Amino acid sequence: MIGLSAAGITGAMACGVAFADSLFIRDRNISVADRARPDYAAPGIRAGQFIVHPKIDIGVGYNSNVFSLSNIDASRGYDSYEEESDFFGLLRPSIRAESDWTRHSLTAGAYVEGVRWNRFDDENVIEAGLYADGIYDIAEYSQLFAGGSYDSLTESRRNYNSSFLFQEPVRYDLVQLYLGGQHESGRFRYMGRTDLAVYDYDDIDLVMPEGTGGITLPTDQDYRDRQELTLTGEVGFALSPDKALFLTGAYNWVDFDQGRTGFPERDSEGYRLTVGAETDLTRLIRGRLDVGYFSQEYDDPAFETLDGMAVEAAIEWFPTELTTVTLNAERGVAQSAIVSTGGYISNDVTLGVDHELLRNLILSGFVAYGEDEYDDPLLDGSGAPLTDPDGNVLTQSADKWGAGLGATYYVNRYVTTSLDYTYETQDVYRDVFSGGFNADYDVHQLMLTVTLER
Repeated sequence: MIGLSAAGITGAMACGVAFADSLFIRDRNISVADRARPDYAAPGIRAGQFIVHPKIDIGVGYNSNVFSLSNIDASRGYDSYEEESDFFGLLRPSIRAESDWTRHSLTAGAYVEGVRWNRFDDENVIEAGLYADGIYDIAEYSQLFAGGSYDSLTESRRNYNSSFLFQEPVRYDLVQLYLGGQHESGRFRYMGRTDLAVYDYDDIDLVMPEGTGGITLPTDQDYRDRQELTLTGEVGFALSPDKALFLTGAYNWVDFDQGRTGFPERDSEGYRLTVGAETDLTRLIRGRLDVGYFSQEYDDPAFETLDGMAVEAAIEWFPTELTTVTLNAERGVAQSAIVSTGGYISNDVTLGVDHELLRNLILSGFVAYGEDEYDDPLLDGSGAPLTDPDGNVLTQSADKWGAGLGATYYVNRYVTTSLDYTYETQDVYRDVFSGGFNADYDVHQLMLTVTLER
């Protein structure tokens, strides 16, 4: 799915609770999606000083292109992928517990999500995870915060970075931990944070077409297992109760457990430095925009250094009290699943609209664009660059466009229904999948969901 997550850009990066008279509070405007609806809010179950929210999502849907492929040639052994469309069902029980303390806070939860297809059993997946986040108020304007999560996940077929024709979706485990603190003094706010992410991929059987220039990939995914450590520091200066400036710096280390024989090691380190502005103008606009520079350098000089303009934005415009227009954008470095590349530059932008047609009926829509830029050349099985008939070194890129419409209807405090349609198209330049299929695709998806919550 096309989408961006810019949570944390606005407000405290610490994901903490805003202080009552802080100059960094941005709650003058409330978006349609965030607006409180007491008549339709699940009350939860009190358990001592905690409020527990059990929840279950039940969905049915249709996908027009299950494998996110096109130009499938059945005569070359891909007949099982000819029937691309299918219906699916979704079941996602979850639980969240939140503290009800006057100071400090603690949140914990867990979920299980299962997706079952009508015809393509190999595409059935079960994901699960648990998480916990805590905030400790040291003093009136000082906090410590920490948290962690464990998720057992499955990669989407729609991502070119990992959409080789595997016999089934790639599964992996992800552990994330963070620790930090923040302090406000007058017009200044100081924040420091450490993040650790550990990726562990399962082995997988894969199918490769003929005529790919000697490219082969192992059935194991150990070359993708890695640890990513990031240190972030930020200084904010409040110009007024509704405006602030920020200077943010981050340094990261990426350490892969092992490489693949015949290919360079992909360990790297890099930095990101941005300046930002945040505002919350009454009945007009709320959000934050950060612009700067990033650079990611690989230990092996065979890989190109990735650098360029860094962008991160989350901006909300309020044309009326019943309508919110949201712009999210991000540009930076992402890790590649393709062993012959060190990484790629990811560009994503999403423009969304939410309209409150009725107090309990929200209409939504979005358009999105994404581009993945690869600077490293494609390599053959011996590690030599691939070239076209004219002798030009082959690199690759992938463009995506997406759009969607949705409606959410709050039946009462305990029942919510939603109907969503999404369209996504991908165009790959220098597609490595030649001979039997390629990774260009169009996908239409329709989904109806009923949510029960206590």
